[in-house]
Amino acid sequence: MASGWAEYAKQALPNYQVFDEQRYFARGSEPLVIEHRGAKLGLLICEDLWEEAPARQAKEAGAEILISLNASPYHQDKPAERLRLLEERAAAVALPIVYVNQIGGQDELVFDGGSACVDAAGELMATGPSLGGGGDAGAVHPPAGRLGAPGRGDRARCHAGREPLLRAGDRPARLRQ
Repeated sequence: MASGWAEYAKQALPNYQVFDEQRYFARGSEPLVIEHRGAKLGLLICEDLWEEAPARQAKEAGAEILISLNASPYHQDKPAERLRLLEERAAAVALPIVYVNQIGGQDELVFDGGSACVDAAGELMATGPSLGGGGDAGAVHPPAGRLGAPGRGDRARCHAGREPLLRAGDRPARLRQ
C-alpha cells in the first residue's frame, strides 16, 4: 500500500475517437491502493473503469473503495452509459465507486461532469453537477428517496459508513502521475 507520494500508471489506454493515448503513454500493470483516514482507496483513471481487470486488481490489493478520476467527453446517451457501467463494475467487484468527472470545455471537447457514487451493489447513492444542469457547481445530490436523514445509518454507503474522506478546507492529496 502506498504512503506519502504515490505513482500510478493508467492501465487501459484508449485509442479511438479523440483518444490517442497509446502513442504518448506506457500502459501500467500494477494497482495503486492508498490509505486515507482509515479507508483503503483504489485509484483508477478514466478508461481503467471500462475494463474489469484494473478494478479487480485494486480490490485484490486491499482496496475498500474505488476512486475513478475521469476526463470523459460528452456525447448523446453518455450519462446513461456511464451509470450502467458504474452499476455493473461496482456489482462485479463488490466495492463502492466514487466516479469523478471533469466539467467544462477544452478545445473542441465538452466534459459534462456527472460525477457519481454507487455503493458496492451498484446502487446510485449521489450525483454531482452536470454541465447545463444548473444549481450549485460544488453540490453533491442524493437521488430522491435513496439516502436517509443524517444519523439514520443508511446514508453515506459510498464511503463504507466511515467519516467523510474529505472535508471542507482539506488540502488536496499529493499524488503525481
